Amino acid sequence: MKSQTLNQETVRVSNFEELTSVAYSSQLIYRELNERPLQEEDLIEQLRGNMEQLQDLQARMKSMTREIRYLMKV
Repeated sequence: MKSQTLNQETVRVSNFEELTSVAYSSQLIYRELNERPLQEEDLIEQLRGNMEQLQDLQARMKSMTREIRYLMKV
């Protein structure tokens, strides 16, 4: 009886570890304007997409700043 209880607890712990590892590697995302509003997305892919968007916004801001400087000189 004691070994069964120990085995069940071990299974619970291993299932919890699997669950937490999956929870950190993916996440459910809700996007209202998409065809499929509820999607599962890998967190690393989401980070990569966010970094690309930040780089794009940074390039746009840099360009806009140059334009403003030029207009202020003229």
